[in-house]
Amino acid sequence: MYGIHDIIQFQEQNNGLPMVSRRELDIACEDLARFLQEEHFHGNPDATNITLLMQILREEGWSYFGRYPAQSNLLGGCFEKGGQFTVLSEDRRKYEKLQMPAHSILINKNLYQREKQFQFRFVLAHEIGHALMHGDFSSSSENMKEYASGLQIRMDGDEVFTNRQEGRLRSAYDWMEWQANTFASCLLMPRRLVMEVTSLVCELEFECKEGAKQTDQERKEEAVFLTALQDKLFADHQLASELLVTIKDVFRVSESAAFYRLRSLNLLPEESQLLPSGIVVY
Repeated sequence: MYGIHDIIQFQEQNNGLPMVSRRELDIACEDLARFLQEEHFHGNPDATNITLLMQILREEGWSYFGRYPAQSNLLGGCFEKGGQFTVLSEDRRKYEKLQMPAHSILINKNLYQREKQFQFRFVLAHEIGHALMHGDFSSSSENMKEYASGLQIRMDGDEVFTNRQEGRLRSAYDWMEWQANTFASCLLMPRRLVMEVTSLVCELEFECKEGAKQTDQERKEEAVFLTALQDKLFADHQLASELLVTIKDVFRVSESAAFYRLRSLNLLPEESQLLPSGIVVY
């Protein structure tokens, strides 16, 4: 039976890590979002059914926990093998022991607050990305020694997106976190749907075809359309700020997640910045 592991399947690996590009993740995550909610994908921009995805993982033996102390700096974790883990407390004054079973995902209970629901969705998608892509890497004790040394890093959208740009990735740990973040971004904001919402905000009409099924002619037409969007957005940072708010609200993600997704799709200039006020400036 065709399922999620047929979609998120990357053959080439390096020491257990899939060798995958952003475009490949874009295509795979869009296919996954459509698989989860095929009947609503075209008519509902917020098509990613993250609850159903977690339910499928439960049926495969994964468990989900939300009990971790709110004062910890660890926002989420994916535990392939299970065991005892050491994490740093929020005030960075002491270490805490965490015992987790194999095949489990944990989300800090502090994210269960209503005002943090967007961050909760991103962190959960990030950890699901680990579960689907990094089982081989996590099964190696040697690999996990390196990974464990990075557990003091906060795995939330703001920190991760700021510190893990592709040009600055060095270790296997950096690449694994980049892959999980890119997976979450592409899954929660499927490329095709982001382009459709952007065309509405910019008042331009275009039907964006699915990436893996595009013909050469359709790719050329989309490139022309992207240039038209850029001509509008790059010349008007107020329009770009309006688009940012729209993407955030439609796809239920944080401002920073929406900002970096738009920039990765070349819908914002590379030099653009997001102010604390939520305004995009060039």
